[in-house]
Amino acid sequence: GVRNDLQAVAGRLAGKLGVKCPPVAEAESIRCATVIGFFRHMIVVPSAWLCDTSPEMLEAVIAHELAHLRRHRERCARGP
Repeated sequence: GVRNDLQAVAGRLAGKLGVKCPPVAEAESIRCATVIGFFRHMIVVPSAWLCDTSPEMLEAVIAHELAHLRRHRERCARGP
């Protein structure tokens, strides 16, 4: 599973961005971080990144993925 500290970082950043904090998971089969799901989102990061990437960079990655969720929410609120 994903490290608890990474989920805590996601929770803190989600609060700052005004979005609901999705679960953060890891997967060996992906090469870059991504948001999956349409109604129930999840941030997925490559397993290798948890060992090879600095905490500051992981925080920036999570912030980037949360920004995608924020833009998605704003787009949905505006309608088509």
